[in-house]
Amino acid sequence: MTFGEKLKEVLDQKDITQKKFAAKVNISESAISDYVNNRRLPNIILICDFAKELGVSVDYLLDYKPNSDSIALSPTELELIKTLRTLPKEKQDLLISLIDMLSEK
Repeated sequence: MTFGEKLKEVLDQKDITQKKFAAKVNISESAISDYVNNRRLPNIILICDFAKELGVSVDYLLDYKPNSDSIALSPTELELIKTLRTLPKEKQDLLISLIDMLSEK
């Protein structure tokens, strides 16, 4: 997946318009459009800013997978992990049991 496709995917998932995102990261809407449509690539500083603003990793935005054992987490998966970490241990265990039950075939 290209950088532009990944950026568009995250913006769509988070229901953020290109115009709103451009304002949040303080660049022009046309620059965001160029990135989304793969006409240009942002520099590494902007990519870091984008990742921070969108709540995803740089690796995720770049669709980088260092080896076959690693996976990139979607924004939804990252949010679930953050929420899980805030729960007390007994609720974490309960949630993991529920996930195990739901994933049984």
